[in-house]
Amino acid sequence: MAEPTPRIAAYTWRKQWKAEICTGLVGGASGLAAFVAMRSLGAPRWTPQFLAVAGQIPWLVAPGLEAFTRRLDARRAFIWLGLAANVPLLALVFLPVEAQGAHGHGVGPWWWFLGAMIALVALDGLYLPLRSALIRANYAESVRGRFFGWISGVSKTATVASSKLGGLLLDHDPRFVRVYFPLAGIAGIVEHYLISRIRWHRTEALRPSESTGVFGHFRDALREGWSILGRDRDFRIYEIGFMLYGLGFLMSQPLLAEFMDRTLKLSYSEATWALGFGEPVSYLLVALMVGPMLPRLGVVAVTCAAFLLLSWFFVSMAFVTTPAAFVALYFLFGATMAGVNLGWNLGPMRFAPPGKTRAYMAVHLLLVGVRIVVAPFLGFALSRWVGTPFVFGVSSVVVAAGAVTTGLLARRVR
Repeated sequence: MAEPTPRIAAYTWRKQWKAEICTGLVGGASGLAAFVAMRSLGAPRWTPQFLAVAGQIPWLVAPGLEAFTRRLDARRAFIWLGLAANVPLLALVFLPVEAQGAHGHGVGPWWWFLGAMIALVALDGLYLPLRSALIRANYAESVRGRFFGWISGVSKTATVASSKLGGLLLDHDPRFVRVYFPLAGIAGIVEHYLISRIRWHRTEALRPSESTGVFGHFRDALREGWSILGRDRDFRIYEIGFMLYGLGFLMSQPLLAEFMDRTLKLSYSEATWALGFGEPVSYLLVALMVGPMLPRLGVVAVTCAAFLLLSWFFVSMAFVTTPAAFVALYFLFGATMAGVNLGWNLGPMRFAPPGKTRAYMAVHLLLVGVRIVVAPFLGFALSRWVGTPFVFGVSSVVVAAGAVTTGLLARRVR
């Protein structure tokens, strides 16, 4: 099938950038979720690990769950997923929160809040393969990196605004949880509606599949997912590299909310200078610079470089003792995650044959579910036995191993 023309890419961009604003508004809120649960609702210290695991463990069956969306027109699936993921956020307007002290401290039914956030994250396991298939369908490979950089730029700019506004409100009064997160839910619903209005150039995910029964689709999709890993050697090696990165990342990333709250004792204002400014601003700059060069650099080589930077981030984090140093290091983290997310989102498209993007992306998500079962609990246990800085050091080594793996693959597929 012919590649989509620049005209189709330009049409898609005109429609999609508006949806990406909403993506960033939701991202600003979800990025603060673990910190908010501990600071403003009095959630226990294991909350970040629980939130990560409960939200992403459904991705273990992503190839099977993806089969359900095949029974719907993809544009209709966007609508239903948007409602299912974001309506729980709207219900937080009724969340009872009691202020206790300055800088957003409070207590409330944190389990209710976590339930809403888990629904949002878990349903990404269905949304992301559809979104990736749309990008593959409407953006030619020669321009995909450039447009993905623009998409990231729009969403990250909105993330900065959302996160800083949320930090300002919550620092003033923790009861703004009942306003900030429902507004994010409205933005999420609008996001899905806008992206559902985009016409597809290809039909790989636009039309419902032929009906062979729900459980038949589920079984066939799981079987197809595992067979992809078995027969596509380069994709399998790429996923091994991402598995090593993911294990290291997930050991340490959930510890950062507790590290901010209990060790560095950051206010919302200080935390959002890192999470809501340093990270998205540097992410934006790198995505806009690297995205257009992706066809020349290669997505695998960019992934390798990002893993190397992330390894340096974790080893540096082991020595952070001040809020200023934490914020400064998050500028490095943002630059790193721009490369990681280019590889995470566009890498499976690099290996997938035409019409198989959703299947490859579903396998990609499945392996996130595999590592989420192990890594956060391992990191939490090691932090209690040896200390959080030690976990950061271990993560640095494991992520560096992922960089070596993808670096060797980059030489093969260059």
